[in-house]
Amino acid sequence: MPVMSGLSGNEMYCLGLKGFAPGELVIGNSVYSLGFLGSLGAENSLARLSFVGCICGLVVYFAGSQVLRGIAFPIAFLLFAIPIPVVVYNEIVFPLARDDHRVTQFLLASYEVRKRS
Repeated sequence: MPVMSGLSGNEMYCLGLKGFAPGELVIGNSVYSLGFLGSLGAENSLARLSFVGCICGLVVYFAGSQVLRGIAFPIAFLLFAIPIPVVVYNEIVFPLARDDHRVTQFLLASYEVRKRS
């Protein structure tokens, strides 16, 4: 959180003493990353991830941290609804496709299947 807002831990602690709730800091950081950093890249995964953080901040702000602990599993499950970035997807899929091609060639050669000409 301090990296996103530019605040150190001590500054966040002092804001807490002045009456700012932790939920407000989470909401602020999530909205900041949603609006600014989420629009920098070609992928929207940071913006989608910050939406989940914004939900957590709203729950802490309006209902408290006890309620957030109670709904931690549904919110964590919501992370599976965020698609992985295309760059990561391609790093996973292309080696699998290459291996699939090799296995298919081996099986066709072992069963002596030939191309029609």
